[in-house]
Amino acid sequence: MSRMLQPVYLGRTLITNPDRFFAELFQRNVDLRVPFMIVLIGATVSASSAAMMYYRFGAAAADIAIGLIALFIVWFLCAGVFYTVSTFLGGEGSFKRVLEFTGYGFIPRIPSAIFNAVIIHTLLPLLASLPHFVTYAIAIIGFLFTLWSVIIWIFAVKHARNLSTNDALTTVVGSVVVGGLLLLFAAFAFSPLL
Repeated sequence: MSRMLQPVYLGRTLITNPDRFFAELFQRNVDLRVPFMIVLIGATVSASSAAMMYYRFGAAAADIAIGLIALFIVWFLCAGVFYTVSTFLGGEGSFKRVLEFTGYGFIPRIPSAIFNAVIIHTLLPLLASLPHFVTYAIAIIGFLFTLWSVIIWIFAVKHARNLSTNDALTTVVGSVVVGGLLLLFAAFAFSPLL
């Protein structure tokens, strides 16, 4: 296959058949450059959206910096949790491979951040009389993009840790559900302090 068309083929395969994508990628040496760029682009788009909010709604400038750094922290946390949980299910393989494969699961963050920016900055003024509609739309779209990430992560963990699909599903879905519940608990616990 031509070297020029290979990234297009791999990108399409990741979206249409993540199981095959990670099986093929596993045959190569660990390379963190592409996942790093995916996370960097996702973080930059999120930070740009935060910057637009800063100028439009007076959000804190610290939110912009946090938006740039937070996705990298989440990447390492996800990889660490997936690696740890999969160890209890008999997973084999290096943390570096899990980190690499987990990075590909952040691809949905890019269109999600763009979508949120479009809704917040374009549709919000038009739908000012329907604030709940915008909130629900962002929540539903965010959930769908998170689901897409989870699907990618299931196959990423399957191949990075040499697990069955069921064990990878247990690892990823269990981790995401527990993480989501912990975030909700923290939000409710600390909301009176804010």
